[in-house]
Amino acid sequence: MTKRLLTFALSLTISLSAHAQRARDLGIEFEGVTGPFNAITDVAGVTVGHTTLISDTDDGHAIRTGVTAILPRGRDSLMQPVMAASFALNGNGEMTGTAWVEESGLLEGPVMLTNTHSVGIVRDATIAWRIRAAEPDASGYTWSLPLVAETWDGHLNHINGFHVQAKDAEAALESAAGGAVAEGNVGGGTGMVCHEYKCGIGTSSRVVSALGKPYAVGVLVQANYGRRDGLSIIGAPVGRHMREHRVYTEDDPQANETGSIIIVVATDAPVLPHQLKRLAKRASLGLARMGSIAGNGSGDIFVAFGTGNPAGQTGLQQVQMLGNEHMDPLFGAVVQATEEAIVNAMIAARDMTGEEGRYARAIPHEELRHWLKHYQRLATTVNTAELDLPDGIVTHADGRKPIEELFGAYTSLLEKGWQLDIILQSQPQGRAYALPIIALRTPHGGEACWILSGIHGEEPAGPNAIAESIDAIAALGETRAVVLLPLNNPQGYVNNWRYLNRQKYSETVAGQSVGDSEHLLTDPENPDRARADAASSPEADAITRYILRMSAQYPPASSIDLHEDNLISEGYVYSQGKLGVDDPLALAAVATLKDNGIPLRMSGETRFGEAIDGGIISPVIDGSIDELMSADWIIVDGQRQAGPSARTVLVFETPADRVSLQRRIDAHAALLKSIPEE
Repeated sequence: MTKRLLTFALSLTISLSAHAQRARDLGIEFEGVTGPFNAITDVAGVTVGHTTLISDTDDGHAIRTGVTAILPRGRDSLMQPVMAASFALNGNGEMTGTAWVEESGLLEGPVMLTNTHSVGIVRDATIAWRIRAAEPDASGYTWSLPLVAETWDGHLNHINGFHVQAKDAEAALESAAGGAVAEGNVGGGTGMVCHEYKCGIGTSSRVVSALGKPYAVGVLVQANYGRRDGLSIIGAPVGRHMREHRVYTEDDPQANETGSIIIVVATDAPVLPHQLKRLAKRASLGLARMGSIAGNGSGDIFVAFGTGNPAGQTGLQQVQMLGNEHMDPLFGAVVQATEEAIVNAMIAARDMTGEEGRYARAIPHEELRHWLKHYQRLATTVNTAELDLPDGIVTHADGRKPIEELFGAYTSLLEKGWQLDIILQSQPQGRAYALPIIALRTPHGGEACWILSGIHGEEPAGPNAIAESIDAIAALGETRAVVLLPLNNPQGYVNNWRYLNRQKYSETVAGQSVGDSEHLLTDPENPDRARADAASSPEADAITRYILRMSAQYPPASSIDLHEDNLISEGYVYSQGKLGVDDPLALAAVATLKDNGIPLRMSGETRFGEAIDGGIISPVIDGSIDELMSADWIIVDGQRQAGPSARTVLVFETPADRVSLQRRIDAHAALLKSIPEE
């Protein structure tokens, strides 16, 4: 029995994580572009669960421990291995199952993290869970060699009380989910200490490009290592200055480095086990950036797995391998994400008092900011230079804003706390420079209004209207979640070409628009298959997959997409959502467009033969992002799953050649300013 029982599973820790600060919330400026969640779960399919045990026993002992589960393919991990490799920088620790990983190149099942003296029970519980939860493998056997790794939490936890039970491991496994990951004093990291500050679980991700395709790299750490003296954060030797509350060296300045760190690396790039070994080794460099020397008493053990290839046990396996010459972006991503994951673990952690009154203080945020500012390591407002805009871009001369001015308007939302995601640096074949495709989102998630524009370069009114309406969009974001994709085709905007490989629209060129989503939409004649085998371009793939990832955190209640057409003389509204022509927002939009001088076709048909009813077209099959937004079902990696299923999806088509650009901008701006608050 315990006097106070505070056992948290994932359902609570995830909600807490939404309020826990992370390193970037303090303005810490890291290298690289993160995924939407800046977490290992940005690698599609990866799920994470925690069981957190915090209680005091009747006889005065402190329980400060737990279990963390990482499932490389989610529930599919039960039957589908991933390619993997392990690496021990210093082996004073344990990670079960690595002998078979090294022999086979495969990881079968989850990676579990806990404290040193609970490895056995967590291993046994994981095997029992696997036997209950899945069918026998291809050979007819139900068996498992899970990876169970540990770090020592005996400073705060009554580690010899063996308080982790089988049910705790099972709860972590059952609660594993994608999306945001709780950090700090959670799961296996509950009682951990690093650099003599309270620490625990941390995660981060990077999105990089290789051979023109985006790949995600995610890292999760259970950090419990290091002396204060060596602590360095993004190159600033803050440990030299922050001297209070040193857990080990305050009483004994000569105390050796103690503790351990487990680092789990994931990627969706098509790499083989020997390349994953190379990735695992690079985690050492991220750890070294933090000031670790991998001391004699430290168990620094890493595992890397890849979901980009099938990894079956029988038959002929056909796999792909990214050439070694293209591995450097992945190497850099591992180094950067490892460093940030450790800092996130420290920033999210909170003060803790544990066994025999021993304590560990959380790193003081304001003091840390002081020293980072001293070393000029705090981020400032993101500007166009940080978005890698090349110098001297001449924007198409028709009255549209220079592209630098557009990005300046969009990123002004960062001053109001919005988050910036760089979806992809777009550089179509034969183009001399890359331009960023960006998204901005409110720091709070939930049912969201999505605002999109700029699918085709010959449609400049929408991107300009968003720039002119940025204050109204910011105000909307104060009352509801908002995701803004303001310029999905920056190359087209600058050069005024509609498709990525052509200067002008051509009826004979199909599938080059960055608005294409057919590779994720179901075939009307076969709902279990996608309409297209692959995306039409890296831009189309990156944008549509971004929408899918972010829909989990920002499920679209409504989607507003600003378009125009130079082949029509009267505009109209597509209503792709559930209510069709009866959607009150569509009816209000028609009135707003008319009030702002846009001629509308109220009946008849569009040039594509679509019926118009009161200026509105009911849902159509067009393979666009807008159809994706409204889709109830989609196909991802050959598997049917629920789509974003937005209630309201509106697309505004205004006549381009017969209405001045400024009037079109004004009309679209009026639409944006009329979006109702919730």
